[in-house]
Amino acid sequence: MRNINNKKLKYVFLIIATIAWSLFYINTQEIFSGTAYQAVKPGNLLNKDKKIISDNLYETEKFENEFLSNIVGSISAMISEEKDYENKRYYEIDTNKAKESLKNITKTKLFIENGSNNRIYTNTKYKNINEFNSKENDYCNIEIDALNNGGTLYSKTIDNEKKIVELDEVLFLGAYIPSDKINILLPKKPIENIKDKSFYDDELVNDYNDFVYYKDKINKLILVSVTTFLVGAISSILCLTNKARLFKSEKSLYNKIPLELNLLIIFIMGYYSNLKFSYIPSFIIKTVFVLMSLALVENFIGLTNKKDILENSLIKKTFKSLNKFFINIKKYRKKIPLITRIILIGVASIIIICLSIVLIYTTWYWGNQLLVIIVYVSVPSILIVMIVFYTIKKLIYLNKIMEGAQEIKNGKIDYKIEIQGNDSFTILAENINNISEGLDNAIDEKLKSERMKSELITNVSHDLKTPLTAIINYVGLIKKEEDIQPPYLNDYVNILDNKSKRLKVLIEDLFEASKASSGTINLNIEKLNLSQLLKQSIGENEEKLAKSNLELIIDLPKDPVYINCDGKRMYRVFENLLTNIAKYSLENTRVYIQIKENGENVYVDMKNISSYQLNFEPDEITERFKRGDLSRNTEGSGLGLAIAKDLVELQKGKFDIQIDADLFKVELVFIKAQ
Repeated sequence: MRNINNKKLKYVFLIIATIAWSLFYINTQEIFSGTAYQAVKPGNLLNKDKKIISDNLYETEKFENEFLSNIVGSISAMISEEKDYENKRYYEIDTNKAKESLKNITKTKLFIENGSNNRIYTNTKYKNINEFNSKENDYCNIEIDALNNGGTLYSKTIDNEKKIVELDEVLFLGAYIPSDKINILLPKKPIENIKDKSFYDDELVNDYNDFVYYKDKINKLILVSVTTFLVGAISSILCLTNKARLFKSEKSLYNKIPLELNLLIIFIMGYYSNLKFSYIPSFIIKTVFVLMSLALVENFIGLTNKKDILENSLIKKTFKSLNKFFINIKKYRKKIPLITRIILIGVASIIIICLSIVLIYTTWYWGNQLLVIIVYVSVPSILIVMIVFYTIKKLIYLNKIMEGAQEIKNGKIDYKIEIQGNDSFTILAENINNISEGLDNAIDEKLKSERMKSELITNVSHDLKTPLTAIINYVGLIKKEEDIQPPYLNDYVNILDNKSKRLKVLIEDLFEASKASSGTINLNIEKLNLSQLLKQSIGENEEKLAKSNLELIIDLPKDPVYINCDGKRMYRVFENLLTNIAKYSLENTRVYIQIKENGENVYVDMKNISSYQLNFEPDEITERFKRGDLSRNTEGSGLGLAIAKDLVELQKGKFDIQIDADLFKVELVFIKAQ
């Protein structure tokens, strides 16, 4: 429940932060670029202290560019000379209009001196500039003086604070004043008067009222901006430090959006946020911009591994795809010669297109040659590259399917071909995978059947042991009787004794074979001297070998040879092999037994001449109940070699049989112990 509440709280903080930052953005934009700011923005000429907002009307850019520019323009027209005009009529119209407009000005005091003809223009009673400066003073005093070097000296005194700048132009705010001195006095608070007849008086009053209104509005906007900034900052911190995650899984819908697309949307929203719209569209755009920015930051902070943010990056995916593509080209280029040919055809096609366009360009005229070349070269080239890319990609996938089929053919039936796309190659890959699944199921069924067969043999063998043991015991008791009548019953008892003992051996072999093939034998693996173990096995089976008049040729290394094996099971292997030699070897022949080392491996070879024709395959003789004596005239169960093979393989060895005419060879391979 706590996590749910934390997440809800995180959403609340996110919403508050989004609204607060959006309002902060809107107010800040209005403060620095809105209508209110244009009314209080400082002028550029004398703003040496780099103020952001003007303290009074006469410091504003609007005052300089509109009111002052207009009045100086009128003065320039008024004091202009006839020689400056081609048409005398136009000169009279402009000068009379300017004089008339200045004549009715009451809120602004003017004194203009034309340096070229020493004429004075003023709406005061003073006759010279010195008298005007000594007798008149107001809140704002402006002086514009044309200099001999072609520049202009511009000074402004506001509330006894004077600022001055020298301009390198004869033009002042667009007005031409080549040799004039202009003095302008302006009141602190222009008051509207219904008797005012001058346009400039009305303009000055309106500008002042606008300045007061917008200055108050700016102050309120600043207060709102500071408040929304604090609310937005605090809410953002509380939202981002909340441990609950908005996007818990890396596979969430938000995390599936590529990083570049996310940043592109944020960039577009940020760009349009800086443009001027009406209030509601502006608020919506800024809200989307702020919300997506906060979501991106929150998601980044919540990631355990910060590099995960690049997982859905289009650039990374493109780079990985291209890297994989070129690696595949390098890998399969020699396997699939067609890839090289397709690449060469693609490059040759692009070169031919480029040469053709250049040839046409040199012999034919187009209106916009560069654009035509770009279009006619780039479009076919891009199409060719795409076709080459797609064809190579499909060829590589086809080769992967062929390799997968080869792996399954070689016995790796659990191999799965990667499924890509949705075309004929995909269907082929799916069908091959289904074939491998069918083979896998068939093999599982076969193994299951073998396992059940082994379990049946084990259970039957175990069940036969009890009655067989009783039979052997009772036969033994009968044999101990001294006077058995009639006497021929002794022969029956001996036969029962021999057959029951043979049956016991058969059942034990069957039980051992079943356990060996199923791998249920517990092995006691230890480091043993293989030569010593073989000598011991030969010694204990020497009597059997001697009965067959066999000559043993033994070749063992002088130094001990160690392997990791179970001594008891290894003895059983040697016993079975030596018993097999004693039973099936041709009398009065030699038997060769050898141990040799080769690198990390140890080899045990046993070779003998068979007394029977070896008319079977080497793999057949290791099957259970398979005997070399097909007529089964000799004793044996047909399990000896099968048991030996299973025991060798359980001990990580290899068991191999080779037949050459009547020569029978068994080779065991083990890894040498360290």
